[in-house]
Amino acid sequence: MGGALLLLVTVPFWRLLSSVDAPIAGEAIRLTDEYSTLLLQGTISVVVIAALAAFFLSSDFVEAPFSKAWSKIESLSGVQYAILLAVVSGVSTALLSWYVWESQPVLVDVLAQLVHARYLAEGLLAAPPGLPYEFWVSTNTFLTDQGWLSQYPPGHVAVLAAGLAVGAVWLVCPLLMAVAVFFTSLVSDRLFPEDKLKARVGALLFALSPYLMTLAAAHMSHVTFVALMSAAAYFALRARDGNQGWAIVAGMAVGCAFAARSLSAMVLGTVLLLGTWLIDVSSRERPAQFVIARAAISFGGALPFLLGVAFYNAHFFGSPFEFGYTAYLGPNHGLGFHTDPFGNSYGPLEGLAYTSSDLTALGHYLFRTPVSALLIVGLFLILAKRLTGGERLVTAWALSLVIPFWAYWHHDLVLGPRMISDAAPGWCLLAAVSGLGLVRAIPKDKVMLSGRFSPRLFVTGALSLALVAGFGYFTPRAVQTYSNTFAPAPSPQRAGYPALVFVHGSWEGRIISRLLGAGMRADSVNLAISINSTCAMHHFANAYRRRHELGPVPDSLTVSFSPGIGDGSARTRLPNGVFVRKRPDEELTEDCLTEANSDRGGAVPLLPLLWQGDLPGLPAADAMYVRDLGPSSNVLLVARYPRRRVGVMFRDPESGRLVGMPYRDAMALLWGDETPEPEGN
Repeated sequence: MGGALLLLVTVPFWRLLSSVDAPIAGEAIRLTDEYSTLLLQGTISVVVIAALAAFFLSSDFVEAPFSKAWSKIESLSGVQYAILLAVVSGVSTALLSWYVWESQPVLVDVLAQLVHARYLAEGLLAAPPGLPYEFWVSTNTFLTDQGWLSQYPPGHVAVLAAGLAVGAVWLVCPLLMAVAVFFTSLVSDRLFPEDKLKARVGALLFALSPYLMTLAAAHMSHVTFVALMSAAAYFALRARDGNQGWAIVAGMAVGCAFAARSLSAMVLGTVLLLGTWLIDVSSRERPAQFVIARAAISFGGALPFLLGVAFYNAHFFGSPFEFGYTAYLGPNHGLGFHTDPFGNSYGPLEGLAYTSSDLTALGHYLFRTPVSALLIVGLFLILAKRLTGGERLVTAWALSLVIPFWAYWHHDLVLGPRMISDAAPGWCLLAAVSGLGLVRAIPKDKVMLSGRFSPRLFVTGALSLALVAGFGYFTPRAVQTYSNTFAPAPSPQRAGYPALVFVHGSWEGRIISRLLGAGMRADSVNLAISINSTCAMHHFANAYRRRHELGPVPDSLTVSFSPGIGDGSARTRLPNGVFVRKRPDEELTEDCLTEANSDRGGAVPLLPLLWQGDLPGLPAADAMYVRDLGPSSNVLLVARYPRRRVGVMFRDPESGRLVGMPYRDAMALLWGDETPEPEGN
């Protein structure tokens, strides 16, 4: 395992993605090249500085400060230490979220889940069916016969709904981060009872790791999963060391985690629970009975949550085994080597390339060190003569998700390699085990170069310098980058009265919403919009929307849905500055030109605003944000909500600034339409 890990983080397998014609592949190559270069240069610098320190300084000079700090840490009980780390990590997460994003969500995953959570907070499983959802449907949300909802399992959505219900959704994920750190610290103490230093350092590294903390600050579901799985690991250890009744609580925690991130829960739940009960099982009188009894009890604890998810799936998607992901993006969303939902080929070599990219990035992201943390782990696994039971478990904890996600097409490096962040506690504990293991493998009195060079001091100094650089320099720099790259969602001022605010987005977004609102699956929509002329898609969407009235879509309006076989169109800048897909010989029709001209000032994303206003099917209290589909379509929605005052939010074509304007004036400016003031407004 150590050799495989070293190969994956040192050999540029990610460059195999150069043959993949997908934007995500190009982004993975670019970012991983940056991380690889940083880690190479950083490792050289750290090695040189540590070598000089080992030549000129004594071991006591470097290790004395650690000894003094350790004496204070050692004096705390396990619970006291866990509470201290939990408070530090939870507060740090809240401050990070406030400083970088003003405690607002920034990623589409969370924005979609927050829209869904608004309904759960009101006691509804989803938005009611039967409404013109083309005005609301957005990325990662879709329409079923039972209503409008997000593609995600209900676990994290329910957690966000609880935060919304008490008016403190910003506090939910920092609290979950504190819970994750608390239980990870207790787990570490129980896994390494004979080595308190190893246990405490591992918990400290996890508490300070910017990896999961950043995802928690962005309100992502990974922190919900990690908090539950760390708790499950602790309860499993209690069941191992005492009353087997703790196994039912461990099972309940895994069941809750399954409701948030199902694949990770199936893998890690099995590994952590069975792994815990199999450690040193040969020393027990009835090892098989010991494990089987606890496994059965834990399954009983998980069963209500598994059945709850099955009911949810059956209610919305027609089968207990059909998840929202596949209902939204089709069967190619699942595990396996095949064409992904966006028409890109995903085989074992692509899986190897993406896995190499993920692990290379993880080596830096884990502690933001200039030396790859996974390089240290790989060296330790190669050099270690034997692993203790606790070390075997944290190794399995860290590595168990690598193979499943090798066979899963979805990868990205937004805020780090997110898919494998579900195993973050295992990676942090394993990094502590590896670093201390490498240091302890070198006798303290061993010297070289006529007694002037201490190998142990060199390794200690290199690891310490890497951590200081990671936490002291690279982490603050990354935080500043996030604040510049990911803008927080706008916080609109409250109107104080029921209003209907049309948000002017992009032409492409209007086409997508019409198709999704008419029932087309998202994978088909995303593929078609990426390989066909925008104007052709516009006409197709209008005809598809009216298909029940007109019958089959006319042949003249068909578009391509075959991966790699488009209509010859390419991204083109029109004279008005708007980018569209267009064939070289194509003349835009008058209605297409009107659509393109309306986008002259740019687009305003609807999804960040949706969850902050009134939603369809919920009580009217303030502004309801809806998609501007043009005057002829908008009038239907205005008629549905006659008691709401109507306005428009858009980017001014002259300045590009975000502005609000009365409906009639905005329609005339954007669409060239002399629309009368809606009656009653």
